Amino acid sequence: MPSALLAMRSDGGRDGTHEQLLWSALRLALSPGVVSMSLVYRPARADDLAATDALVVASINELTVRHGFGPMATASPPNFQLFSLKDDPDGLWVAEDGGAILGFAWSWVCGDVWFLAQLFVDPARQGHGIGNALLERTMEHARKSGAAHKALITLPSTVSRRAFTCGTACFPKRRSIFSAPRANG
Repeated sequence: MPSALLAMRSDGGRDGTHEQLLWSALRLALSPGVVSMSLVYRPARADDLAATDALVVASINELTVRHGFGPMATASPPNFQLFSLKDDPDGLWVAEDGGAILGFAWSWVCGDVWFLAQLFVDPARQGHGIGNALLERTMEHARKSGAAHKALITLPSTVSRRAFTCGTACFPKRRSIFSAPRANG
């Protein structure tokens, strides 16, 4: 699946200006609204990760089907998410309503680089501020980490990528296509 890595320019940004622009651009892309009174935001747990993977797969496939490409994402064991949870537990968050996971955010720090790896909301609940609330928690994770560089990993044509690129001093850092080896036969 195509992916792009976008990174904050390191020339400046120490005053928080670039971070504020990132926050503003992604907030616009996630359109706020009304949130359920029973909605809870909490740190993710290991036993949440299978459900968060299912949410990510369903969200990607809803988008690709809606745009005529058919389903593209498939479920996979959340091994890297589990590693990240053990290594840096402050970066994984869920939005939960009545026991159902409606949103998931995953950020991770590696050295002096902070990554926003995933930010997904159930398509039926988008536009109600869930993404903004999760984004706020991941941005706090970035601030607390003190990372000198901030990056967004996303599909190359998503609204959040366009908002991130246009609304901040960011540039495409790396573009790559990942594929699984074919089985023999």
